[in-house]
Amino acid sequence: MTLPLFVVNLERQPERRRCMEAQLAALPPGFRVEFVTAVDGKNLPPETLSREADHTIARETAGRDLNPGEIGCALSHRGIYRRMLEAGEPHAVVLEDDIAIGEWFPDVCLALACAVPPNRPRIVLLGDFFVPSVWKRRLGPRHALMRAWRGRSTTAYFCTNAAAQALNEAQTPVRRAADWWPDMERHGIIETWGVQPACVMTGLFNRSTGIGTDRAQPPILLTTRLFRKLQTFWFQWTSWRP
Repeated sequence: MTLPLFVVNLERQPERRRCMEAQLAALPPGFRVEFVTAVDGKNLPPETLSREADHTIARETAGRDLNPGEIGCALSHRGIYRRMLEAGEPHAVVLEDDIAIGEWFPDVCLALACAVPPNRPRIVLLGDFFVPSVWKRRLGPRHALMRAWRGRSTTAYFCTNAAAQALNEAQTPVRRAADWWPDMERHGIIETWGVQPACVMTGLFNRSTGIGTDRAQPPILLTTRLFRKLQTFWFQWTSWRP
């Protein structure tokens, strides 16, 4: 079994590619690394941005339109889903280029390829950026697999073929930022899972150079915050799926 590993990299950021190449050169057999030239949303003409994106759901979810960087990021990841579908890949790992790979990263990814059914639309987050369920399933001697809540990152994740198909359909045209997993799960597009402890570290580079800094959402009311805390508590204790 060879697990495809796609690395998203903007052409104008060669230093990030060199950093990732150095890390990935140490991977054991069992991986097929492919660098994907990211779509630079900041360079897309207005007519392309208008054609490729439908901002209706973005306004409902975040109260604003998607910015060009978010559209470019979503197009980059959608391109990977299409590659997976064209090649019939049962699983793939998707990485962005500002991470540090942990010692157990290869073992975790290969274990996921054995444990996660390709016909279920599942995304498994590999970094520490989600709220975990209290119910966990062992994934090798050091890690656990669990349902994830409020994950908001595309820096490192494992993707099934069914998830690639669902995400490709949901993002044609682009309706959400690529990392809005909670909203996509709420609409029944995917299931979001996670691994603990994290097997990648993020933030080696300044992410504002890619997506942009204008991602703030409207102020959250106190009642909304309390409701979300109750939602989180409910999720953590009722979300287990074998």
